[in-house]
Amino acid sequence: MAAVAIFCPLWFTLCAANALGGVADGHRGRLEAGRAAAIFAGPAAGSLLLWWASRTWWNGGPLITTSRTAWVIGAGVLLWAGTAQLTSVWTTPDSPVRAMNAAAAVFSPLWAVTMGVNLLLGLHADYSLTEEVPVLVVNLAVPLGLAQTATSAPVARAWMR
Repeated sequence: MAAVAIFCPLWFTLCAANALGGVADGHRGRLEAGRAAAIFAGPAAGSLLLWWASRTWWNGGPLITTSRTAWVIGAGVLLWAGTAQLTSVWTTPDSPVRAMNAAAAVFSPLWAVTMGVNLLLGLHADYSLTEEVPVLVVNLAVPLGLAQTATSAPVARAWMR
């Protein structure tokens, strides 16, 4: 449930930001709201379905039984990819570096706050701060490193192809 509680608000924020960007570019608000709803609905429904399946089929146990850190990093990379795709819609094909810089500017603070909440949840679950800080560093470093790497001109141009 924690994954759904973290994913859905972040994904909604990105979809809303995408819609506001479309309205700022002169698109009709109703059209952008419909697109935002469609973009939000699929992944949100998928996360809710996985949560329901985990609770139903595994008797409340986790659907994912391997290292949580690997899955958090994977979620960060996927969220970065979604952010990069949404920001690439706002920009013209001749400005891939601008699109990646915008994606990094949106993604980085969202991911940092999310990982801060993750650290607090770990502390609440009786992990010590010395156990949680290395996990925080790894969970932050990989997705944020990817975001920073994507802002370089060659990588940004390759992404936009």
